[in-house]
Amino acid sequence: MRPSARASLLLAGGILAATAAAPRKTPRLVGEPAAQVRREFEAICKNFRAGRNSFYGLSQIEDLKRRLIVEPRDPAERVALRGRLAQELLRVGQPEEAVRVLIEAGAIAQAEKLPDEVRLHVLRDLGLAQLRRGEQKNCIGYHGPAACILPIGEAGIHRDKEPALAAMRIFSEYLGEKPDDLVVRWLLNVAAMTAGQYPEGVPEARRADP
Repeated sequence: MRPSARASLLLAGGILAATAAAPRKTPRLVGEPAAQVRREFEAICKNFRAGRNSFYGLSQIEDLKRRLIVEPRDPAERVALRGRLAQELLRVGQPEEAVRVLIEAGAIAQAEKLPDEVRLHVLRDLGLAQLRRGEQKNCIGYHGPAACILPIGEAGIHRDKEPALAAMRIFSEYLGEKPDDLVVRWLLNVAAMTAGQYPEGVPEARRADP
């Protein structure tokens, strides 16, 4: 090998060795200040909340409340509006208000002697709202590893049993008039589990295997 070729190889090897030995610097990302990014995200969330986003928006609720300021003459429409409002309230995590609205709807349906199907629909939704109350008070407020795992064992029983007991009463009343509704029968069993009253708290004819 000629001296010049040997020198070139030695130079190239030295450069590679020096490169490998030199500590690599992690590239530093330079972006917007954290406070500015936070403001941008807060503005996005605020717009979602004020709009009609199907998961996060409040606009639908405000629209329904405005429609209820001047009550429709048709009692069925008054009940229907309250039912829709209750569903929207549950969507955004306001079960207490949803329960209040559904109790109003049930009172209208009964006072105006609306068809049983309307009254029972409101009753079923009221039971669901009570279940949601129990979920938020217990599965979120007192969350543990056994929460909301079916069949609900002793560790998953709600500490605050009032919403679950209310749901049991409502579903039992409903099933007294519509005993073949399998969905509500199942919900009655779930409510009894969360209240610590399953299986003995459910009549055998309405009991479901966990």
